[in-house]
Amino acid sequence: MPLAPRNVELVKHAKLELINIQKTKTSMKRKILSLLVLLCLSVSSAWAEWGGGTYTATAGEKINSTINVNADATLTINAGVTMTINGGIVVAEGKTLTVTGGGTLEVRGSNGGEGGEGGSGAPGSDGYFGRNGQDGEGGGNGVNGVDAIKGNVNIISATVKAYGGNGGTGGNGGNGGKGHDGAPGWEGGNGGWGGNGGWGGTGGAAFTGVVTVYSGDIEAYGGNGGKGGNGGDGGWGGQGGTAFTGTVTIYGGNVKALGGSGGESGEGGYESFGGSGGVGGFGGESGSDGQPGGSGEAGSTGKAFNDDVNFEASEYTMVGGDYKGCTDPISSTQVLYVSITANDAVCILITANSADGAYWTTFYSNTGNFIAPDGTQVFAVNLDGTTLTMTEIEDRIVKSGKGVVLKKAGSGDATTTIIMTETESTATGDFSANSLTGTMTSITNPGNAYVLNYKAATGVGFYKLSSSGAIGANKAFLTYPASAREFFLFDETTSISEELRVKSEEFASAVVFDLQGRRVQNPTKGLYIVNGKKVFINK
Repeated sequence: MPLAPRNVELVKHAKLELINIQKTKTSMKRKILSLLVLLCLSVSSAWAEWGGGTYTATAGEKINSTINVNADATLTINAGVTMTINGGIVVAEGKTLTVTGGGTLEVRGSNGGEGGEGGSGAPGSDGYFGRNGQDGEGGGNGVNGVDAIKGNVNIISATVKAYGGNGGTGGNGGNGGKGHDGAPGWEGGNGGWGGNGGWGGTGGAAFTGVVTVYSGDIEAYGGNGGKGGNGGDGGWGGQGGTAFTGTVTIYGGNVKALGGSGGESGEGGYESFGGSGGVGGFGGESGSDGQPGGSGEAGSTGKAFNDDVNFEASEYTMVGGDYKGCTDPISSTQVLYVSITANDAVCILITANSADGAYWTTFYSNTGNFIAPDGTQVFAVNLDGTTLTMTEIEDRIVKSGKGVVLKKAGSGDATTTIIMTETESTATGDFSANSLTGTMTSITNPGNAYVLNYKAATGVGFYKLSSSGAIGANKAFLTYPASAREFFLFDETTSISEELRVKSEEFASAVVFDLQGRRVQNPTKGLYIVNGKKVFINK
C-alpha cells in the first residue's frame, strides 16, 4: 500500500534530519528514529485487520505480522505486484477470503521456537559411600510451525504460494551429575544419566480449511519438521507439515502440493551426557559412568493432501504419484509431489446484499450456462400482470441468456460474494415463463427498468429505477411499460394461510401502498401492502 502524501513528507523530513545527524542532539536522534519506526508500523497496521469488502494491492507489499480476516473479503493483487505476508493469514470461522487479480501472494507461517535445554543433574553428595549423581533433565520439545493460511479460501486468476512454518528444534538433554567419591573402603557414587533430547516440532500446514481453486497458479508447501534434540536418548524428529489439511476443490488452474520433510532424529549415546562415576575410597570400587542411550527416530514426511481432492474440470495432467484416475480423489495417504493441471474455468463474482435475514442479488450471462455454489438458491421470475412469482431452479444451473434471482442464507455481514462458475452441464430448470432480462456490462437505465432492491416498509422486490440509474455488469432486471407503479413485490399468498383482516385504524401510523405500488394516504376497504405483507383493510 503506497504511503499517503503526508507520510511521504514525514519520511523526507526524517531523512534530512538524519543527514545532519552530527548536529542533532541525542534526544532528537531518538525522536527521528522513532518517527521512522512509527511510519513503518502505520503502513503494516493498515493490513492487520480485514473486515468485509475488497482490499487491493497496487504496489509491492511486505507485511511481517499475521493478517486477521474477520468477515467475507476479497483481496485483489494487481498484475506484476507481489504481496508477501510473513506471519500467516487467519480467516475467521464461517468467513471466506477470495484472492483474485494477476499478481502474486506469498504467505509464510511463522517457524516454531526451539525447545529449552535440559538442566544438568546435581552431583552426588558426600557420605561413607559416594552418592549417585542425579539424572540430567530432558530437553524441551520444539514448538510446532504455524500454518500459513487458516480458514476458507477461494482463489481466482492469482498466483498464491503458501509455506507452512518449520517446526522448532528440540532442546538438548541436560548432563547427568557426577557421582561423589567414596570414603575409604566404600564405593564411589554412580554418575547420573544424561537427559533425553526434546522432540522436534511438527511443520505447519500451507492451507487449513476449505480451499476452492477456480483458476490461477497455486503452490502449497508443508513446513519441515524440527530436528530432535541430542541427549542420553536422542529426541525424535518432528513430522513434516501437510500441504492441504482440508478439502480442496479444483475447477481450473495449476495446483502443486508438497508435504514437508520430517525432522532429523536427535543423536543419543553421548557418554559425555552421562555423569562420571565417583572414585572409590581406599579398597572401594569406583562408581560407573552414566550409560549412553540410543538415537531418536526421524520424523515422517508430511502429506500433500490430508483429505480428498474434488475434481470439477474435464481434463487433468497429474505428475508424481500412483493415481486411480482423473476423476477419482487422491488418496489421503498421498505423500509425494503432485501437480494438477485443469482447464481454466470461467467464473463471475457477484456481490449480494443483506435483506430480511438473507442475501439477495441477480445474475445474467449470455456466454454459456453457469452454476451457483452449494447453499445458494436460484429463482426464475415471472411477472404476470402485476403479480411477481419466483420459481426455484433446483439444479442451480442458469441457462445462457436468462436472468435469475440469487438468494443465500444470511450470516450477519452487510454483503457477501457469490461465485458463479461456467458449466457444460445442461440447464434442466424451467425458464419458459421467466420475465427477467439482463446485461453483460454496466449500463444506464435502458428505459422503464425495475431492479432488485429492499425497503423496510415494503420488503424485497423489483423497484423502479431512476432514469439516470445504473445497472451493473452481469445483473438481471425487469422492464415494464411506462407506469406510475413504483415496485413489484414477490407473491407471498402461498406462504400465508389467509389474508389478514384488520381494522383500518390500526394502520394510522403505518406506510400503506396499493397493489400498484403507489402510496395511499387514506386507504379504503380492500387489499394493500403494509410492511411488505398483503393486508385486507376492512373499513
